[in-house]
Amino acid sequence: MGTGVSNFRAHCWFYMRESMFPTPPRYSIPQSVRKSIDLWEFLIMDARPLMIVNKKTAFINRFDDTIVESVVFKNQAFEKFAAALDCSSLLRKMLDSKPGSTFYMAGKLWGMYLTHDGKTIIVTGDTTMYNEAVTWTPAEGWRPPEAPTSSYPFQYIQTETSKYRMITRDASPPTNPMLDWTRRSIAKWVPEHYRDLQGVNWKETSLGEMGSWSGSLRTIVNSIMVHPYQTVLYWGKEYVTIYNTSYSDVIRNRHPTLLGQELEKAWPEAYEKIHMYLDDCRRGLSIIRSGDAAPVDRSDTDEESYFDWTLTPILEKAGNVGGVLWQQYEGTARILQNRRREMLKTLRASTANSRSPTDFWPAVLEAFDTNTYDSPFVALYQISALNDNEALLIGTRGIPQDYAFPRVVVLAEHEGCFADEIRIARKTGKKTRKDNLQAVEVFRKIAHRGFRKPCKSAVCLPILSKRGVIRTEAFILLGINPKRKLDDDYEIWLDQIQENVTEYLACVRESEEEVRAAMQEQLADAERRRASELSARLKEVKHELRKNELRFTNMANSIPVGLIEMGPKGADSAIFTNPAWHEIMGLSKCDAKSWCEVVHKDDGAMLSQALDRAANLQCPISVKYRVVNTNMGVRNNQKFKWVVSNIVPVFEETGALHGFYSTIADITPLKLAEEVQKERADEALERSRQQERFIDTVCHELRNPLSAILQYSELILDMLDDYDSRAIEQESSDPKALVSSVISVPAIDLDSITESANTIILCTTHQRRIIDDILITSKLDLGLVQVEPINFKPMTYLETAISMYKAEAKSKGIELTIAAEKSCEEHKIEWLRGDPSRVMQILLNLVTNAIKFTVRSEVKNIAVNFGVSLTEPESYGRVLFNNHDRRDISNFDGGSWGDGEIIYLIITVTDTGIGIPDNVRKSLFRRFQQAPKTESKYGGSGLGLYICKNLTRLLGGSIGVASTEGYGSQFSFYVTTRRGCEASPEELPSAMAYLSRNSKKTSSAASKSQENSLTKSKPPPLCPPVARQSSIVTGFSMLVVEDNIINQKVMKRQLEARGCLVYTASNGLEAVQFIEKSSLRKGADLMMAKEILICFMDCEMPVMNGMEASRKIRAIQAEGLLTRHLPILGVSANVRGPQVQAMKDSGMDDVISKPFSIDELVKAAAGLVNSQSVQDWSMNSAISPPKGGTPSSTPGIVRKGSQASGASISAASRASLGATVTPVGVVIGDEGSRKGSVASYMGGKV
Repeated sequence: MGTGVSNFRAHCWFYMRESMFPTPPRYSIPQSVRKSIDLWEFLIMDARPLMIVNKKTAFINRFDDTIVESVVFKNQAFEKFAAALDCSSLLRKMLDSKPGSTFYMAGKLWGMYLTHDGKTIIVTGDTTMYNEAVTWTPAEGWRPPEAPTSSYPFQYIQTETSKYRMITRDASPPTNPMLDWTRRSIAKWVPEHYRDLQGVNWKETSLGEMGSWSGSLRTIVNSIMVHPYQTVLYWGKEYVTIYNTSYSDVIRNRHPTLLGQELEKAWPEAYEKIHMYLDDCRRGLSIIRSGDAAPVDRSDTDEESYFDWTLTPILEKAGNVGGVLWQQYEGTARILQNRRREMLKTLRASTANSRSPTDFWPAVLEAFDTNTYDSPFVALYQISALNDNEALLIGTRGIPQDYAFPRVVVLAEHEGCFADEIRIARKTGKKTRKDNLQAVEVFRKIAHRGFRKPCKSAVCLPILSKRGVIRTEAFILLGINPKRKLDDDYEIWLDQIQENVTEYLACVRESEEEVRAAMQEQLADAERRRASELSARLKEVKHELRKNELRFTNMANSIPVGLIEMGPKGADSAIFTNPAWHEIMGLSKCDAKSWCEVVHKDDGAMLSQALDRAANLQCPISVKYRVVNTNMGVRNNQKFKWVVSNIVPVFEETGALHGFYSTIADITPLKLAEEVQKERADEALERSRQQERFIDTVCHELRNPLSAILQYSELILDMLDDYDSRAIEQESSDPKALVSSVISVPAIDLDSITESANTIILCTTHQRRIIDDILITSKLDLGLVQVEPINFKPMTYLETAISMYKAEAKSKGIELTIAAEKSCEEHKIEWLRGDPSRVMQILLNLVTNAIKFTVRSEVKNIAVNFGVSLTEPESYGRVLFNNHDRRDISNFDGGSWGDGEIIYLIITVTDTGIGIPDNVRKSLFRRFQQAPKTESKYGGSGLGLYICKNLTRLLGGSIGVASTEGYGSQFSFYVTTRRGCEASPEELPSAMAYLSRNSKKTSSAASKSQENSLTKSKPPPLCPPVARQSSIVTGFSMLVVEDNIINQKVMKRQLEARGCLVYTASNGLEAVQFIEKSSLRKGADLMMAKEILICFMDCEMPVMNGMEASRKIRAIQAEGLLTRHLPILGVSANVRGPQVQAMKDSGMDDVISKPFSIDELVKAAAGLVNSQSVQDWSMNSAISPPKGGTPSSTPGIVRKGSQASGASISAASRASLGATVTPVGVVIGDEGSRKGSVASYMGGKV
């Protein structure tokens, strides 16, 4: 410690000697004498006060009381003098001064010196005290070069001996001056201000000549003239101005013209600002003001100045106020110094928390915001650490974006406004000044801070770096206050900014380096500790790794899940596999690398894509694929295994792909179970769909004939009612008939009644067939169908059954033939023993289907052939039989079957119909199964072939089909029988007897019904139906769309019987085509086109069903091709909620359910048509208002008693409806025996 202090003292002494004293002459002093001299004893004993200050500490604490801690040495003289000295103020004064300069404080002259290294300040004071006046005699004729001001440290006054004496500001001025300023002087030399005062023409003023002035005025004038401070006397009410020499320096450009002038006239600007204070003072008030800003005209422009002033009223002998005394003391230096000191204080405070240059430079810019007057604009550039020829703009203040300084300045090539100043400042390390900025247009527009006036000059302050080689690290471009000169105080403040920023930056750099060094040391220490810990941990990890490796190996060998590690190439690079993997894949360890070969060929690409996807997405991927069984045999009829693999990609720290980990598990049993479950689920779903379709189909097949039965029954009743009505009318018109024994009874249409009865029989037969199919299906499922073998003659039975359908086939243009093959003659087959009723049931189902699917073919042939075989047939023609599913023929031995030879009866039905697609044949004999679209086109329940299959199986046979789509089908079946003997007539079965009894009648009725269905119905010739007066649809023209010819015919007949004009269509396509040609079509020929008011639309129809047709009609209507809305009444046997909603959504206005009576149909139709007619009338009336009509003439309901024809509608009413309205007469009558009526007025195209 002692050595360090000694070295520090020697260091300080060396710089003190070099800085303070000139190099002494070299004397030859003995070395022993040199060693005996103690430098510090010399300094301590020196009579001059002296102290040594650490510059860095002083700058950091300059605004705090801790600044005294920067003093590292004081001698005895300073300690003695410091008792009466404020050491903090002395240090701050020292920091505000330039190195090597002197300053006065506490009556002493002090000097400040800076050592060579710039880190130490030496302050010393003189032994002389300047608290007494110092007199001196100037040369003859000497006078001060300029008037003294309050900013100077000394004042000069004239003494009695006409000599000058220098006094301090605080000294009292001399008394009893010899010069009277109000009288003429004969002295050789008088002050210039005296001559100016005497030169005023006072006679012209309100004061008059000086000789007439009062004593009090003279006294106060002489007093202010010798006063050292700026003093003005405003005398009288006119405020005549009289001031001393000091004040003339303030109003330089207005002196001496202001002397003796009235203030309001000579200086109106000043009078405007202070006249209220002058008036208050004249009323006897004294006023004191401090720090008022007042521009002073000392240079070309107004100079920023601040004053403390007082106003004192001056009394005359009479006691009145004769004038006002203005005394002002300039405080500009104090105000500016305080402002600049606050800025430096803010600079220190804002940069105190900076830890890096990034934080430091913005803090420096923020400090300038506290003194905008002395920094009108600021631009801070930092020289790049990477390229010292570039300076980067850190920030600006007071410079708008429109005049932004360049972001980057290339110092060697820069040619801007401050180019030379920047280069000089960088080279010398000292500030440079740029004048005449107003010559640059950009700077004439930069006036946004301070006094908002353009700057005349600016300075470039280089910020030096003291680390190692001194270099310029940054520079500040600072504008100079346009209202202040760059005087010494301004220069000192700028130097302080430069020094402070440089010093603070050095502190930041040092702090940054210290922090960095401390962090590096801490990091190094932490690294050493970490290395030691890692070394110990490494040993533990190695031990753990060995244990984990053994544990992993044992676990991998024991788990049932396969494990494989692959390289970055994927499946072609197996690195590790466990035994479970080899067992699942069926490969040995030698074949592990070629394991991709056992992957199913269809799944190899999928596995490769899964590996690529896992690598790209960097996430696990699960994939299922098949593996060919190489040595595990075939399991569950499968030649491959199903496996699931979870692939996990592994990456290096660099992000490169390291490889893949994958697990593998055998899921073949699960996959098989899923397939079985899926098949069952699909079957259950299909069965459910088939059941729903079956229910809808059966409802349709049952309700259609039921509707025909109901309507034909009504038709028969209507005919009988008509017959009774005519008989009663005839009796009432011919009273003599009551006496006559023979009454002429009107004829009755027996043919129509017979035809209706036959149609009812056919419908009930069709219903019974559907019900029989359902019952026998249930019995077949429950195993309740029994075989009742009897002796029968196959030819007779088959011909009888076929004859039932010949008439129907002939009516449809189909040639139906039956023939026996040669095998019957070869084997002499005449009688067989079996169940002919079941055989006939199978045959009739096949013939019915053949007729149904052949009726629309160009070639219409159906051939029925039968033969026999002594051996069980495996095929017949193109038809193959499935003999594995037939019944065991051992059940046909003995008992009721007898012991005859087993004969296989083979029956074939061949047609030229539409054929069956290949993809439908496999499922054709399933329950509820039909070929696609045949259900909607041809009807049926989907049970016929299912029944045929089960009956043939029950009879010990099989059934098959061969078909070519578009060319027809061949259905063949065989049953097991035995050779039988001839049976007596009594043993004929009831079924045969029934067929024999009813074949002719049924065939005739069916033939007649079919023939009538193909032609347009005509009224019976004997007794045409008479329109009832109570009908509610008299005059209706309607379209009936129905595929069932029977239903179509009966609806047409009954509606015509009610006075309607009925048109028919057999499917939706015909209905759409009819409507497009009707009078509803825009532009149609109204004379030729057919008119319809409503359409009855069946839903289940071939070619195009009712819902599709409704959608088509509504689409045509939406396109504007129809003149009005056509009501559509849907007719269906399937009326569940969703189905009804679907029909309405398709465009139907309402739906009626089968079976229905004609009255129900008529009422529903009348309601729709009446609603539509009123709507059409309203729309037409809105377009064409009636001419001469009234609201009461609106067409609507016609009450009983009105005319029954269209003639009852007035011409005005027809005119109100427009040319498109056709009157249709309807009458409302009383409720009849079975029918009510509603009348409506219909509108439509003529």
